[in-house]
Amino acid sequence: MTARRPALVVLPATLLFAGCLTNTGEGWIVGSLRVESCRDGEALDRPGTFDLGADFFAGDPLFDSDPASGQKRNSLALRIQQTSNRVEEADGLALHFHDLAQVARAFAAEVPLPVSADYACPQGRCVPSQRTIEAQLSLFNTCPGNRHALAGSSRELLADPPPAGAPAAARPATCLRPSGQEIAACPTLSAADQQALRAVCASPFDRQEDRHTIARILGQGDTRSDQRVAAHACVFVCELGQVRVGQSPASLAEFQLEFGEHLAALLSLSLVDSRSLALGLCAQSGGQLQGKFRIKLVRSRAAQAFP
Repeated sequence: MTARRPALVVLPATLLFAGCLTNTGEGWIVGSLRVESCRDGEALDRPGTFDLGADFFAGDPLFDSDPASGQKRNSLALRIQQTSNRVEEADGLALHFHDLAQVARAFAAEVPLPVSADYACPQGRCVPSQRTIEAQLSLFNTCPGNRHALAGSSRELLADPPPAGAPAAARPATCLRPSGQEIAACPTLSAADQQALRAVCASPFDRQEDRHTIARILGQGDTRSDQRVAAHACVFVCELGQVRVGQSPASLAEFQLEFGEHLAALLSLSLVDSRSLALGLCAQSGGQLQGKFRIKLVRSRAAQAFP
């Protein structure tokens, strides 16, 4: 028999949820952001001052098991938004955890999880082992003139050189292309780093001090300038259902996150307009976000179509 939780519909570049979701979390998402053609042709430029204003948190797990093929899907989609409006009418960060058993093992070992996007993988398509978490930031409310989501991923980007004979000032400072050089998705954490992040996990939701600790530890090795961006994109899980730090990996092979349980995490995301890069264009939008959130998974009410 197939066990199924009909909670998630995945569409290109957007994570949508079936039914009516209840706000079941708390947290914040802040950082630096630049978005070209945001509103009335003007750019959104907030170095160090961007705040998503997150006040709506929702998530649904999805477990599918097919005995005939032996394939399983054990994933989780989260939505962190400003307002509870529909996705296409709100600013929001969508996170898709592709393999919750892998997330559980990383949490037990206190290892950060990489965030990736297809544009950063060979031939533009990530294999399952490279797609632990996907993250997309959409600003449909703040930036109605730019409908391209920004994707989180670890990759070195270099500024386009100016045209031959043209002054450097003729090149937009944010015109970036992949260099072909990959960087480690997440830094290797020392015992002191793990202890510091656990302290942030346990602290109240006060972003002032925590955001700097998250950026310092999860962003070790980040480099950002007009000429080069090389930055990590990763998530450090603080709480995951009944999983315990130090738990045996073998005991988590069949892990499932149940409704009524919590997921809490810290994140540091390097963001870029991956659609432009996938089309061979330069990316002129991007940024860096830090965040902290805790969400309780609550079963959504079933959606019903009416004539």
